Amino acid sequence: TAYEIKECDWSSDVCSSDLSMPGVIDVVKLPNGVGVLAKEIEQAFAAKNALTVTWTNGPAATYDSEKALDEFMIVARDKTQRGVDYLATGDLDAGMKKSAKIMRAEYKTRHVYHAQMEPLNATASVAPDGKSAEIWCGTQGPTAAMNAAAQALSTTPDKIKCNQHYLGGGYGRRSQQEVVVDAVLLSKAAGKPVKLVWQREDDIKGGKFRPATAHYLEAGLDANGRIVAWHHRVIAESVTGYTSPPERLAALGGKDHILMKGSVLFAYDVPDKKIEFVRQQRGIRLSPWRGVGVGHNLPAIEGFIDEIAKAAGKDPLAYRLDLASKNPRAQHLLRTVAEMSNWGAKRESAGTALGIALEEKDETLVAGVAEISLDRATGKIKVYNFWAAIDCGVNIQPFNTITQTEGGIVYGIGHVFLEEITHVNGRVQQSNFNDYRVLRMEDVPNIEVKVVSTDNKPTGVGEDGVPLTGACIGNALFALTGVRMKELPMTPARVLAALQQGRT
Repeated sequence: TAYEIKECDWSSDVCSSDLSMPGVIDVVKLPNGVGVLAKEIEQAFAAKNALTVTWTNGPAATYDSEKALDEFMIVARDKTQRGVDYLATGDLDAGMKKSAKIMRAEYKTRHVYHAQMEPLNATASVAPDGKSAEIWCGTQGPTAAMNAAAQALSTTPDKIKCNQHYLGGGYGRRSQQEVVVDAVLLSKAAGKPVKLVWQREDDIKGGKFRPATAHYLEAGLDANGRIVAWHHRVIAESVTGYTSPPERLAALGGKDHILMKGSVLFAYDVPDKKIEFVRQQRGIRLSPWRGVGVGHNLPAIEGFIDEIAKAAGKDPLAYRLDLASKNPRAQHLLRTVAEMSNWGAKRESAGTALGIALEEKDETLVAGVAEISLDRATGKIKVYNFWAAIDCGVNIQPFNTITQTEGGIVYGIGHVFLEEITHVNGRVQQSNFNDYRVLRMEDVPNIEVKVVSTDNKPTGVGEDGVPLTGACIGNALFALTGVRMKELPMTPARVLAALQQGRT
């Protein structure tokens, strides 16, 4: 199962009968599974489906994702359970004490699958002596792939040749190298080149996902409703703690930069703030997911800022412009996207509303606006337009910047509305795109992206459209209904429940 150390009960000859199936050459025990060698891929799949394998339970065999998320939220509220200060500036306690008002909010997000269109695969050819190999794969880390293959063969990376292919979609999933290791070991066992393909069901059941997160936020406001103190607690498992040796996270002082990215209020002027990571350990398999921590941190941060703006009686755009008073780049982007979307125009007759958000990731700034409507009978949200303005410094390839941002927005909208991985007793409940739904073409909105090139150093653009979606859509729903969705995904059932409760 997806989150257990897999041990095949090899003592009972459970696989021997499958060798008589057409085209089947061998069944091989792997460190984390079982591989079927066959002449044709369809023959291998047929034999795999006929296998009877006994698996041992691992550390996450009792993991229930919804129950765990509720437990994370209990930890989030309990400030006696201290975490690691990812960032601390000023004097938070003093800032809160002198505040005229303190507001609080809770948000949560669920596991999501990378949903790359090409399931994991790799081809390997191991030399007869088993000490060198050539591999062909789409990977986000060729050096890591070579290191993993070398370790599997007890050799050195200079004995591995890696042929890098198009990824077939990565989004963080192809930063992990288990498919390369399996291909190398199967080739060594077969004594000939082997092409290994995971079926979609293997890819989902054996996936490594974005962590589930719980967020507890407090903001101290002055008499004018401006934020002067900020405390954000993020409760989750550590991505770095899973993907790297233990000493890596220790060397970072427990600061998981993948998980916590985008949490520091880079663009806003808040004198007293603390951003805190409280690590949980449940044994779940994790991997960076496109947009990394910004994807789950931004909806909580920008959603809470929208709540604060409303409580202060301020327009969401005007409130952000004031908060970003010391960041002219951020202010310019906010004004740019406001102009693109005709912010402030009356839309009651159209039954739509706008939501705005500001994002910083790896020193790239992006502002976005979503225009949505809501079917109150079904709870389905429809996005009509999505505008974004991006400043990544000196822009070398504007067209590529636009297409990357557009693709990120499409990818992000799917995870806002549809995508979640759930676990019961450690088992992933989803199996394919029939029950792990991704965005369909009919739900893709009109998207407009404007590149704002500045004389700042060039920074990245590969992921920046993704995190905007949850924040902008959530804020648009708030503007339309007065109801705040505080969890992702915003499935129709959850939207209806929030409307019925009148959640604010």
